[in-house]
Amino acid sequence: MKFLRQFFKQTNIKQEYNNKISIDEEYPKDWLDIHFKMYPRFNSIKLKKYNDTNLLQKTVLERRSFREFNKKYAIDFDKLSKLFFYTNRIKNKNGNSLNSRRPYPSAGARFPIEQYIVIFNGQDIKQGLYHFNVYDHSLEKIREEDSRLFFKEICNSDWISNCSALIILTCIPLRTCIKYNNRGIRYILFEIGHIAQNIMLIAENLGLHTCAIGGFDDKKIAKYLKCNKTDEYPLYLISLGK
Repeated sequence: MKFLRQFFKQTNIKQEYNNKISIDEEYPKDWLDIHFKMYPRFNSIKLKKYNDTNLLQKTVLERRSFREFNKKYAIDFDKLSKLFFYTNRIKNKNGNSLNSRRPYPSAGARFPIEQYIVIFNGQDIKQGLYHFNVYDHSLEKIREEDSRLFFKEICNSDWISNCSALIILTCIPLRTCIKYNNRGIRYILFEIGHIAQNIMLIAENLGLHTCAIGGFDDKKIAKYLKCNKTDEYPLYLISLGK
């Protein structure tokens, strides 16, 4: 795990770098240029384009990141239940947790990702931090509190405090690396991408909006989750709201 601890230490966002450029300043040209790889000397075959789309295809096409949330919108418990049910439940629960399958691929079926949700404004669910228990399909209340200002600070984004909820995805690397050694880190990053895309597409289908967040203070979130002294690391945040 030494390799992973070093990785998180080197990639953690420090406040002085996070504030290096203001949104009011002109972005460097290198940040604005988007590059595409092409082979202009080779023959190409034009692919078809389509207008008729089913629900899944429409959801994929309509998904986008939102940062303008209605602070008054309270996310309801039914939508939260559906969100977790369709993105990260055990599909074949039969009493054998050693042979579980979920709605996303996991290298060696090791499932290193844990999910937490912070409720800022909820309907039939109180403000606070919850852990998703995948085996029981339940939300375990860790503590009740209003933590909007905390996340606004550690993400250095004012709009964070306007969303209704925030999903935190963490990883416990040993689950995967015990089988795949350091190569397992790559598989963990694959997996968290699969899960995040599930969350964003199902949320879109439920009429919710999302924004993926990669810029945050790792150490402060780890401390917030009480996992700063264990081998569990925060990797990804996803805001939810309307």
